[in-house]
Amino acid sequence: MSYMGERYSSSRALIVLVAITVLLPRDAGWFAAYHDLDEVNAYVDGIVARHPEVARVRELGRSVEGRPIRALELTRGAPATIVIDGGMHAREWISVMVATCLADRLADDPLLAQVSFTIVPVVNPDGYAYTWTTDRRWRKTRRDGHGVDLNRNFPIGWGGADSSHDPSSPQYRGAYPLSEPESRALAAAFAGTTRAHLDLHSFSQVIVYPWHHRREPTPDAERFAAAADAMAAALRATHGETYRVRAGSELRVGAGGTVTDWSYAEHGALAFLLELRPARGPDGFELPPEQIAPTCDETLAAVRALAAAIIR
Repeated sequence: MSYMGERYSSSRALIVLVAITVLLPRDAGWFAAYHDLDEVNAYVDGIVARHPEVARVRELGRSVEGRPIRALELTRGAPATIVIDGGMHAREWISVMVATCLADRLADDPLLAQVSFTIVPVVNPDGYAYTWTTDRRWRKTRRDGHGVDLNRNFPIGWGGADSSHDPSSPQYRGAYPLSEPESRALAAAFAGTTRAHLDLHSFSQVIVYPWHHRREPTPDAERFAAAADAMAAALRATHGETYRVRAGSELRVGAGGTVTDWSYAEHGALAFLLELRPARGPDGFELPPEQIAPTCDETLAAVRALAAAIIR
C-alpha cells in the first residue's frame, strides 16, 4: 500500500471511531429493538468513548470460531466487584440486551463510588451470531457444529444432574470441565475481589441461588435468601413484575456444572441466576422488543439491591 493509501486507511479508521461516538449516544431508542453481535460490540465501544474515565473493554479470550469475548469494566477504584454476564445461551436475546443496558446505565451511576462492575454482554458470541443468521432457537456454542452448553461446563458438580455426555443434547456438558474457550473466558472475568455475580438468562422470572448440583443448602443459605428477597422486592417495585426466589437445592431437577455454583465455590461470590421476562409462554425466548427497556429498569433495581447486600 502506498503512503497515500496508509493515510487514507488511518483517516477512515478515525472517521469510523468518531461515527461510533456520534451515532451511539446514550439513547433509550437503541434499546427499543434487538441488535446483532456487531451492533452490541459497537455500542459497548460507544460507552467507553463516552466514559473513558471509568470504562474500558478487556478481551477475555476468543470463541471456538475466533470471535472476541469482551468484558466492559466499570470502576472508580472500588475494590468490591460484581460480575454480570449475558448471552451464555444464544437464543436468550433479552439477556444480551439487558447486560448491555446495565452497562450503559451503570457507567454514570453513583453506585460506582462503592462497587465496580465487570459486564460480559455476550459470553457465547458464535451461538449468538448463529441465532441471527441460521437458527433463532439455537442454545449452545458452535463447537464442531453440535455445540456445548456452557452452563454445564464448569467444574463444580460437572457431569451431574441435568447434563449430558451426548453432543446432540441441549445440555451437552463438553468433554471435560472448562473444556470450552468461552467458559474459560468467562472464568477470567473473575479477577480481584469478586463479591457478587449475576448470571442473566431467560425465561421464567425467577432468582435461583446455589447450590444447583446438591440437595443440601450452602453454609450461606440465609445470606443468599435475604439478598434474593431484596432483589425480588426491587424487581417487583419497579414495574409490578413478580420474580420468584428459589434455592437451587430445592428445585425438582438440579444442574451440575453451572457457573453460579462455580463462582460461589471458587470465589465466594454471592451468585445468582436471574431468569428474566417473561414468566411463561410458548414464545418466551422471543420477548417483544418493547419489553427490553422495562426489563432493564427492573434488573437495574435488582443490581442495586445486590450491591447493597455486599456493601453491608
